[in-house]
Amino acid sequence: MDFDWDPAKAATNEDKHGVPFGRAVEVFVDGGRIDFDVSREADHEIRRKVVGYVGGRVITVVYTIREGRVRLISARPPNAQELRRHGDR
Repeated sequence: MDFDWDPAKAATNEDKHGVPFGRAVEVFVDGGRIDFDVSREADHEIRRKVVGYVGGRVITVVYTIREGRVRLISARPPNAQELRRHGDR
C-alpha cells in the first residue's frame, strides 16, 4: 500500500492532534480496524474513515484514494461515537 499526504497539512495535523501521519499509516495493518465511508457531496471525492490501534492507542484516520495511493487527510484521537463503533476488538 502506498501512502501520500500534504506535508503542510501533516505538520498542522500533528500540532493540533499529536498524531504524525508517518505513524498514522500503521492503522491500516491493525486486523481489528473498522473502515467506513464518510463521503460528503461537498468534498467531490470518496472519503473514508478508519479507526484502529497504533502503538497501543486507538486513532481515527480520514483518507481518500488518489492516483492509486492512500492520501491521508487527517489523523486524530477518536471521538466517543468512533470509539463505540470500534468497540473492543
